[in-house]
Amino acid sequence: MLLLDIADRRTMFRGYWLEWVLAAVLLLGWEAAQWNVARVTGAAMPFLSIIPPFLIAVFAFPVAAWFVSALDQWRLGR
Repeated sequence: MLLLDIADRRTMFRGYWLEWVLAAVLLLGWEAAQWNVARVTGAAMPFLSIIPPFLIAVFAFPVAAWFVSALDQWRLGR
């Protein structure tokens, strides 16, 4: 969340593509951290096993963003 706040303050605009790329980078970091913890605890897991959940999360981002936007518009009564 801190990285999102820093990126939001550094850019003069907040576009959809910027949010999608930033979410993808943060998701990749999160998946890599989970893989590293699994490796340290003794799980013999190949690094390529993080690709499918990463791709699912990245391609699910537009659906989640649309849902949150629709929910916010309903909440505000527009």
